[in-house]
Amino acid sequence: MKSRSRTLRAFGRKEVWGWQLFWFALPFYATASLLFDVVLLNNASLLWLLIFVGSTAAMVAVAVLCKKFFMDALLDRTGSGWASIGLAAVLGVVKNSSVAALSIALGLQEDVDWAFRFIGGAGLAIPIFACYVLVLGTRVEHRAAMARLTRTQNDLLAFKAQSKSIATAENTKLLKETQDAILPKLQKIQTMLVAGTGLSESTAQLRSLISDQIRPISQRLGEFSERPAFATTGEIAARPPKLFENAVSLRQLIAPNIVFLISAPSYWLTIDMIISFDAALRITPYIPGVWLLMHLSRLALPVRFKTNRNTSWFLLISIGVLSSMPVYLGFLTLAQTPTQVNLGFMEIFGTVAALTGFATSKSRDIERQKAEAQLAKDNEILQRELALFDQKLWVARRNWNFIIHGTVQSALTAAVTRLVSAGADAEPYQLELVKQDIERARTALISPTQQDVSVQGATAQIIDTWRGVCEVEFTLSARATRAIERDLGVRQCINEIAKEVVSNAVRHGSAKSVRFTIDRSEDELIELTATNDGSPVSTAAPEGVGSQMLNELTLDWSIQIRPGAGVVFRASLPLSQFSVVDF
Repeated sequence: MKSRSRTLRAFGRKEVWGWQLFWFALPFYATASLLFDVVLLNNASLLWLLIFVGSTAAMVAVAVLCKKFFMDALLDRTGSGWASIGLAAVLGVVKNSSVAALSIALGLQEDVDWAFRFIGGAGLAIPIFACYVLVLGTRVEHRAAMARLTRTQNDLLAFKAQSKSIATAENTKLLKETQDAILPKLQKIQTMLVAGTGLSESTAQLRSLISDQIRPISQRLGEFSERPAFATTGEIAARPPKLFENAVSLRQLIAPNIVFLISAPSYWLTIDMIISFDAALRITPYIPGVWLLMHLSRLALPVRFKTNRNTSWFLLISIGVLSSMPVYLGFLTLAQTPTQVNLGFMEIFGTVAALTGFATSKSRDIERQKAEAQLAKDNEILQRELALFDQKLWVARRNWNFIIHGTVQSALTAAVTRLVSAGADAEPYQLELVKQDIERARTALISPTQQDVSVQGATAQIIDTWRGVCEVEFTLSARATRAIERDLGVRQCINEIAKEVVSNAVRHGSAKSVRFTIDRSEDELIELTATNDGSPVSTAAPEGVGSQMLNELTLDWSIQIRPGAGVVFRASLPLSQFSVVDF
């Protein structure tokens, strides 16, 4: 059912109605005019060329008017595939009836079977339109899928090439901005202390530095910033697909049912036009033999049989010729003139064209499905790398915040306290201690160190913090523990997420217990699950700081409310040692 729906959607796309369809159909109509108007009637008048041009112009004019006034609106509706096929039939009727009218007007024919002209026009237009959509239409879809895949791959490569330098640049920028804002003022205060003058001014400037510089910087570091932009690729021109490129099972490419449905009316109409209506009726019992031979040929191919492109073409053409034999041999028994015998080859050509056309369409559709599957896989990798990059930036900002908020602010606060306690008559040893405090802050700013987090220490601290209020329990699998021990970023993220989850469970849900399970579901992912017995909270609340943090630190996260079983929080965190990005 899905395959049929996809096919109908392909027929109903607006893009198929354009000049490319016209140029595709033109050779078919030219060949039909030559065979059925010139050869069959044995009339080689140059007026047929004028008739061909006039009837083609009439068909194009009707198509242009339909396109201008109602075609787009018609194709936007449900069932547009059938509407599009109906429109193709109408245009075929216009073309064939125009040929009849002009041939009468120019004296090339006297008597015309108008019903046959209408039916024949629709019967020729629909197969031409179907071949165009299913052969060239699938080519367009294949090229679009390959272009998306190529663009994603190029974006992933661009991200890989730029991520390390962008992360370094962001961290360097953050460090420099902080150093430029604080170090000059620390240097000025140090100079004043060395001179032993202006102790009250030094105290005032230290206080101002803490309140006006240190704390705002610390606050900004705790906020969430937009991801830096990457230079990505533009539109990609994907390479044209080669048919049967990946040795597809030939049995998959043969479609007896749909080829028969398209070809059967053509057999009947062709025989009616070449010989007679009575001959078409007599040949009708032979037509199902085409389907039978095609179906048996398909079954004769082993399921796992795969071959190269040239052999595939040879076998498809051979099966098409073999399958057309019932109709062709029956046609020969009824043909009365050499011209009719020669035109009988059209039955073979039509079968081969339909069979290879649909095999081509199926081959491209298989390649498109493979490309889209690869595209989805690459997108998952890209999403994981982006999440990991966000995590790395957050860890760097968090580490810098520890230094600013912890080491620097603590050292400067200690210096202020010493100066206030000493007053105007500070002893030399007291001033020396103040200088040491300031130097400690300065050293931390100039040479920041990475703040490590121990999982055991962090989890123990969380358990102790909430003891007597909420029972917290952690269970880590051995596989997860080994990975976490090698990844500082994940250790820091788990620590922050666990603190956020417990705090929310107690504050918003009055939870009395929170149980964490940390496992490694895949090589590159850590899965964190937290179940609490608190009351469910609304998930429609606006996004806050905690949600923003989870967005930055995880690949994805969710909260599920289980009636009678509490609230379950789940998050996936990428591991840097399995990343394609080398930080």
